[in-house]
Amino acid sequence: MTIELLLGGFVTVFGLMAIIFARQLTDFLVAGNYLISARRGAVMNASQGPWSNRILGVFFMAFGTFVIVSGAMTAPESGRGPSKAWEVVGPLIAAAILALIGLVVLLSRRRLAILAAQRLRAHAGDIYQDPEADRYARMIVSTFAGWVFILAALFSAIAVIFAVGP
Repeated sequence: MTIELLLGGFVTVFGLMAIIFARQLTDFLVAGNYLISARRGAVMNASQGPWSNRILGVFFMAFGTFVIVSGAMTAPESGRGPSKAWEVVGPLIAAAILALIGLVVLLSRRRLAILAAQRLRAHAGDIYQDPEADRYARMIVSTFAGWVFILAALFSAIAVIFAVGP
């Protein structure tokens, strides 16, 4: 039950953020796709809109709520047995690797932002010029590092849930 609550809550909060910050998510997705290639960015720029992010957010909220409710409905009455070592060590190793990746991204964020701004200028043409390209590049690098740390925290919480038990 606790894992379902944690994962369902994470998905529901992500959906709520996609609904509330739909325009910012659109800007982030378009800039991120221009970072990858010019053609992919142009396709995303033409097709992506805040309304599609809101619809996606509603689906995420519905799925997260479904996971929470189904976890609550199928929860056993009594606690389960003691956890196995791999149930605790596996998520902790994943959390440590993700935290290390996030730390490397944060420590080299200036160089990564410069590289991302160069790619944005090269691929986006007139859409992202000097001040905007630098700002979006910093946003992309910081957001990526933040989500990596959020995933690391989620894996650590899963390990703690398995260690402590119900």
